[in-house]
Amino acid sequence: MADFVIIKDQPCGTGKTTTMIKELEEGKKYLIILPLLSEVTRVLRDSKTVRFLTPDETDNDKRTKAKSLELMVKAGANIATTHALYLKLGSLANQGLLDDYHIIIDEVPEVAEVKATKSATSIHEFYIVTGYMKVDESSGLVEPLWRWL
Repeated sequence: MADFVIIKDQPCGTGKTTTMIKELEEGKKYLIILPLLSEVTRVLRDSKTVRFLTPDETDNDKRTKAKSLELMVKAGANIATTHALYLKLGSLANQGLLDDYHIIIDEVPEVAEVKATKSATSIHEFYIVTGYMKVDESSGLVEPLWRWL
């Protein structure tokens, strides 16, 4: 099978997901990654030519959606799931279990996580020691230094 990537880039609301559902072909294996559970439900409901399953933590002994996903892939099922399980696909791909799947990623998954807090160690090591800021010991007031400005 040839390896290739098709990118369809259109503004939100122009019908990319609807078109994708209509273009699904019977006899092909699909793994569709969607941003929201409501979109997963839409694929399950609206796909007329291909029957889809979605991972469920109640269908396996480990009681996790990740294990459910693995079992579905090993069974060759068509799967619609959310971006939350996207990170679990690496090990399945490394085992060659996704080689005959058409993988559709609807919307770009998050590739970095924003952290709202930093540990005292990281603040000290990355900001204070390196000269980006100083913290007033008595008031806790943070002041940016020359490297930050």
